[in-house]
Amino acid sequence: FDHVIPNWDDLMHLGFGGLLERVKKYHELHREDGSLTEEMDAFFTGIEISYEAILRLLDRLYRYALTKTHEKAALQTKCLKQLRDGAPETTYEALQAIYIFFVLCECVDHYQTRSLGNGIDYTLYPFFRRDVDSGRFTKEEVLEFIGYFLMQYSAIGNYWGHPMYLGGTN
Repeated sequence: FDHVIPNWDDLMHLGFGGLLERVKKYHELHREDGSLTEEMDAFFTGIEISYEAILRLLDRLYRYALTKTHEKAALQTKCLKQLRDGAPETTYEALQAIYIFFVLCECVDHYQTRSLGNGIDYTLYPFFRRDVDSGRFTKEEVLEFIGYFLMQYSAIGNYWGHPMYLGGTN
């Protein structure tokens, strides 16, 4: 009962703000057609509160990142702004969205996130292709992002042996 498997595709396509807008839309549709029960209202409201809090957190992280001047500060700042304002567009942003969602789910909601995607390579592949094909990042830079993500993910400890797999793409 204490596990979740997020719809990573929706997070990648809609972003945190898009997920919030979608839940607001369905909340309102149920209200308009008279099918909104008290339980449904509480459910939708809870989701709205959660995603509004995530967006506030992203804004706080973004504003904090603006105060930094180290070598990777500009990339981090751009990433946090993008995640606050829309869906991830790069491999770096997609990895950050996955990590933020995972940490919030595990550490704030206390639900075990039992997946990091439909094969993390499957989730990341469109971002990888766009990054490398456009010249935004080299293949080596993207692999460095993924290596750092995996190191951070491993450093958490994941005492329950959280599944994460690669496979299905070259």
